[in-house]
Amino acid sequence: MLAGIKCKIHEKKEWGILAENNGFFFNIFCSNYTLEKIEEGSEYIIYTHLQTSQDKSPQLYGFFDKKEEKIFKALIKVNKIGPKVALKLLSSSTPDKVIEYIATKDAGSLSTLPGIGAKTAERLIIELSGLYETVETEEMKEESFEDAIEALLALGFDKREITKAVKKIFSRERNLESSEIIRKALNILKK
Repeated sequence: MLAGIKCKIHEKKEWGILAENNGFFFNIFCSNYTLEKIEEGSEYIIYTHLQTSQDKSPQLYGFFDKKEEKIFKALIKVNKIGPKVALKLLSSSTPDKVIEYIATKDAGSLSTLPGIGAKTAERLIIELSGLYETVETEEMKEESFEDAIEALLALGFDKREITKAVKKIFSRERNLESSEIIRKALNILKK
């Protein structure tokens, strides 16, 4: 399976990109999110999904980052959501917003996106909400630790010592707010 391609962006089009790798040119369908992140003439790693079916030629879908690829692959597993609808959905919003709508069970916001009606929005929430509740939690945890590191740096502590202390805390406990991380790190750094 083709998981990604390191390529030069030869041309951006409305529907995606024409990418070149070692003299081979690939038509890759992309969301507006991906198209906004890339520039013609530059080299990128584009994460890909190859869609095949009996009645159509293979189609290659490309993504700027793994997060967008992951949500795309989750979306196309939902009944009545194909690659084109998933791409349209990701073109009208960011991957983070789509994840947020699913995680917060916001069917109203989901149904305002092109190709998604009320019933489809409910189906998306039912089938994907458990998956994205954990994604949000992991991101929030990382954010808490990053916020704590920034706060400790602002207090004048050495970055290496802070990193060492925060890693020690993270290895023991992962479900902490920034304030708790800072308090525990201060106890370690004062020793």
